[in-house]
Amino acid sequence: MRFAEFAQLSEVEISRRLFTNSASGLTQEQAAQLLITHGPNEIEESRVKWWEILLRQFKSSFVYLLIVAVLLALILGERIDAALIALFILINSVLGFVQEYRSETTVASLKRFTQGRARVRRDGMERVIANTELVPGDIVILETGDMVPADVRLLRTHNLLVDESVLTGESIQVPKMHLPLDRPITQPYEAQNIVFKGTSVLSGKAEGVVIATGRETEIGGISRFITETKKESAFQRNIDRISRFIIWLVIATLVLVLLIHYFVLGDSTRSFTDLIIFSIALTVGVIPEALPLVTTFSLSSGARRLAEKSVVVKRLTSIEDLGSIQALCTDKTGTITQNKLTVSEILSLNRELDPVFVGSLAVSNVFEEESLPNNAFDLSLLARLDEAKKAELRQYKLINEIPFDPTRRRNSVLVERNGERQLIVRGSPEEMIAIDTHLSQEQKGPVFEWIAAQGTLGRRTLAISTVPWGGDGHYTEADEARSIRVCGIVSFVDELKQTTKEVVRRAKSLGVRLVVLTGDDPIVAGAVAYDAGIIEDRQDVITGAEFDALSPDEKSGEVQRVNVFARVSPRQKFEIIQRLQKNFQVGFLGEGINDAPALKVANVSLVVENASDIAREAADIVLLKHDLGVIIDGIIEGRKTFTNTVTYIRATLLSNFGNFYAVAFASLIIPYLPMLPVQILLVNLLSDFPMFSISTDNVSEKEMRNPKNYNTKEIIIIASLLGVVSTLFDFVMFGSFQRFGEGVLQTNWFIGSIATELILLYSIRTKEVFFRASAPPSRTIVILTVGAMVATVAIPFTKLGAEFFRFVRPSWAHLSLLCLIVVAYFLATEFVKRLYYRYLDQS
Repeated sequence: MRFAEFAQLSEVEISRRLFTNSASGLTQEQAAQLLITHGPNEIEESRVKWWEILLRQFKSSFVYLLIVAVLLALILGERIDAALIALFILINSVLGFVQEYRSETTVASLKRFTQGRARVRRDGMERVIANTELVPGDIVILETGDMVPADVRLLRTHNLLVDESVLTGESIQVPKMHLPLDRPITQPYEAQNIVFKGTSVLSGKAEGVVIATGRETEIGGISRFITETKKESAFQRNIDRISRFIIWLVIATLVLVLLIHYFVLGDSTRSFTDLIIFSIALTVGVIPEALPLVTTFSLSSGARRLAEKSVVVKRLTSIEDLGSIQALCTDKTGTITQNKLTVSEILSLNRELDPVFVGSLAVSNVFEEESLPNNAFDLSLLARLDEAKKAELRQYKLINEIPFDPTRRRNSVLVERNGERQLIVRGSPEEMIAIDTHLSQEQKGPVFEWIAAQGTLGRRTLAISTVPWGGDGHYTEADEARSIRVCGIVSFVDELKQTTKEVVRRAKSLGVRLVVLTGDDPIVAGAVAYDAGIIEDRQDVITGAEFDALSPDEKSGEVQRVNVFARVSPRQKFEIIQRLQKNFQVGFLGEGINDAPALKVANVSLVVENASDIAREAADIVLLKHDLGVIIDGIIEGRKTFTNTVTYIRATLLSNFGNFYAVAFASLIIPYLPMLPVQILLVNLLSDFPMFSISTDNVSEKEMRNPKNYNTKEIIIIASLLGVVSTLFDFVMFGSFQRFGEGVLQTNWFIGSIATELILLYSIRTKEVFFRASAPPSRTIVILTVGAMVATVAIPFTKLGAEFFRFVRPSWAHLSLLCLIVVAYFLATEFVKRLYYRYLDQS
């Protein structure tokens, strides 16, 4: 925090430390040498290469598994199956590449944000240079409309008002001064005599000395957080975990089968090559190669539905991550509140005067026809007046003024109309009431109580004074202080959005905890959170300074308990979210540069459309409406996508493993292969295509009540239990048809395997009894499963089925027996499923 050490130094001390002076500035020789020492005043750009983004799409255990499956299929000579699996990988990777490319240009965006030119004094002359050429010690001249080019310690100011919302997240304009501070500071909002790179000058003029450039500025520090922070999708992490489980289980089983064949059975009926080809086919058959494509279709469908609700998804997997959110962190301004001050209450101390009108006479630019005020208090005062009163304001003319000063905490203007002059003072009610000699102590008591009550409600207050002025056009700060006669006090409030309370209620019903992280005052933050229903006690707020004073263990305890953090810096937001992530999946909604580190580290990063470039590029999701309600819609959509993806994983794992174990161990009993490699691959192909329809399935409201996270243990247990049921019924089919010969067994086992997998989908899609499911299956699921079943039964009757796949024409008696076995299998699956979810499920 380089700014902190300069805030308390005098101009002489600063000049001595930076080898400069305000009158002439640096010499060109000094500046050239300092440029070599400190480097250009820019954030070092880390260019993102397109091929790096593309390669990242393949960095997944599951993709590695599918690539192995492609190679194994090619070894078998099954080029069509290999091509289909490769196509799955390609489609998935291309979609992911397109979605993610723009989200990795964060640092370049920050560089664009800070480009520009600066007016400096060098060699005693003013000149305009590129921002990148600024060095510590340069004397910079700032005016209204300028973007501050570096971190600057102010040396001279005149009515300087700065917008620091990109750093603090708060839209209240900040007055600045040039005097040294009399106490140490730690946070940017405390630096009343420093302006920061990337902020903007709303009004006034100033001169200052550059104290930090490039990556040493506050924004530069934020960029380091961004580039050093790596994010891993919870969705991808869990898919990788499941992939590793499949790999090891398949390897262990195949090794066991091969060992039994050669060391237990002493197999002589089949060659080693036949067994290897059979094993490869089994391996390809058990791999759920459609998983990436099924999830991509599901995520893309979710992204399309969210787009209809004004939510733009940049990283597809963030949709599922959105459904897993357990804690949603957000600023209060513009999301919970309207980000617009309005006059709330007026305490009048003079019945003959309207405090709002009198206060409006001190509004900046009010006497200029074409100008509008840029101060939130000024705008709210003017909004309170009708057109007649606004026209009356134009009848006054400005004679003199003393700008706002953070030390004395007020500003004043001398105005005139029809030869009569008035001195109007506006400022801190506590300060002005205390020095108002026209009020007795008895009168001041109730006024102070009113001010305190407004503060407890989180409202900002402004005292307004007016007295006739009989002197000339000149007056001093001492004159101003002696002339204070408060005619009224106005309180202002940034009101809750109309949808806020309903959104908070919906969030709680979905099991989502709302956490407010704001740079605003703790009293205001607490009042807003209390009114919104986020906290039950207005005082249950912790500031950034208080948070820093805690031990690591205490910090972890507080982030689990406290829901409102005020006066927090970008670093503190970053740390709070990291600590929350130890127990929660965390979403963060931000918009300013100050939010970029937190956006980068959060499990799901959300910004509004008008967010700064750096925040928007660090985000996973962009909201086209500044409304928490659309996030809740997104969470619901994410949970739908999650539920459908898990349905596919359960269905394909238990079906594939059931067939895998049955065929593998049946090969130990009979002298021929129970299903040919090409038939295994056809089973996989026909059963996978209907699975794509899972992304369209309907999801019950009950399934969306709680945050969703991949419970790998639950998925594996239910897949194993139902896989055992599948294996048992595969052996029933084996026992029913084995005596009729090789062709009959292989054909009927082929039909039965696909039929059981397709009908299983109607059971596994719900935890309830299938006919009591809260949401019926989608039309697409019904059409595709029926279509796949018709194709399965039809292929053995065709010439292609007989010659290429070596099927025999099934008899109607065998088909009838298969129907009974499939129905029995479905009922057994329903029974085991209900037992598991009633007695064993802990989710």
